[in-house]
Amino acid sequence: MRFSSGLALLLVLGCGSEQHRPRPAPPVVVTEPVASAEVSDAAPPSTTPVKDDASVEDVALRFYRAVYTGDTRTATELALSFEEMQALTKKQIQRDEFDAALGDFIKPRESEAEVPEVVRVEVVERGVLKASENEKITQDLEFALVRPIVRRNGEERPGLTRPFFRTEHGWKFSPKK
Repeated sequence: MRFSSGLALLLVLGCGSEQHRPRPAPPVVVTEPVASAEVSDAAPPSTTPVKDDASVEDVALRFYRAVYTGDTRTATELALSFEEMQALTKKQIQRDEFDAALGDFIKPRESEAEVPEVVRVEVVERGVLKASENEKITQDLEFALVRPIVRRNGEERPGLTRPFFRTEHGWKFSPKK
C-alpha cells in the first residue's frame, strides 16, 4: 500500500499517527469567490442527493465559508452523511459519535468576536485509496487533504487540514480524521 494512501486511510478511520508524512504536494490555490445561494430556514433540506460536479477546491471553499459564517445547513449538505460514511468503511461507526463529530465542527462559533473570512483553500495532498490494498474500505476512494486560509484581524493564517472525499454526489467533507 502506498504511504500516502495509508495516511489518508488513517485520517478517515481515526487512528494512527501523522509523524512520518511524505513531503506535501504543492498547494492548489483557489482565490475567486464562489457564489452562494440564499437558503431559507423554512425550506426542508433536500432528500434527493444531487451530483455536484464542482472541484474539490470550490466545494471546500463553500464548506469552510459556511462553517465560519454559521450556515450549518450548507455545511451539512457539503459533508458526508452518516450513511455515506458507513458505505465507505468496513469499520463500525456509531451514529451518535459521527453526528457529534460533525456537529462540533460545524457548530456556529458565537464566541468569536470577529468572524474570520475564508479567503482561499489549499489542497495539500491528493490521492486514491485502493480497496484492493486496504481491507478497511469498501471501494476505491479519491481524497484530497484541504487547508483553509482565513483572515482574522487583517492577518491571514492557515486553518486545520481536513479530508474531503469524492462520492457519487461530488466532493464531501469528512468529519472524521
